[in-house]
Amino acid sequence: MPPRSGPPAAGTCPPPGLAALEGRPESVLAGLTLARPHRIIHPGDAVTMDYAPDRVNFEIDKSGTIAAVRCY
Repeated sequence: MPPRSGPPAAGTCPPPGLAALEGRPESVLAGLTLARPHRIIHPGDAVTMDYAPDRVNFEIDKSGTIAAVRCY
C-alpha cells in the first residue's frame, strides 16, 4: 500500500514534529505547550502501566537527553 498523503489522521501519536525532539536536551520541553496528556519519564521513575494511546511519553536518558517520544 502506498504511503498516505495529506495531514495526519486525528489521534496520531506522537504528533508530527514531536518525534524530531529525540536527541535534544530535556530543557526544550519547558518551552512547549501540549494540548494532550503527556509525561516526562526519567531513569528509575515509577511509571503506571495504564494504556492511554493519546498520551505522549518523553523518555529521558541518564544524560538529560530525550531518548524517545512514544505514546502508551
